[in-house]
Amino acid sequence: MLPLRHKTQAMVYLLLAAAMLNLYAYYLMASDKQKARQQRYRTPERTILLLAVLGGSWGILGGMLPPIHHKNRKWYFWLTVFAGIALQAVG
Repeated sequence: MLPLRHKTQAMVYLLLAAAMLNLYAYYLMASDKQKARQQRYRTPERTILLLAVLGGSWGILGGMLPPIHHKNRKWYFWLTVFAGIALQAVG
């Protein structure tokens, strides 16, 4: 069993990692939207969906809402994002 100080430190690192993952997910959505507008090579949907399930669902959700509005018409993105949020809540 870890002492309280180490548990607190571990929790801070986990929260920091989750925040960084969600910021990256938001950035990925914004950059993919920009690439779509410029008709350039895009990030595969599989990559974005995997990122949502692995913990970046809040960042992906942020990219689906204003001002970016990316992938917001695809029902399976909504399903995957909310499933990821539910998994994070349970875990």
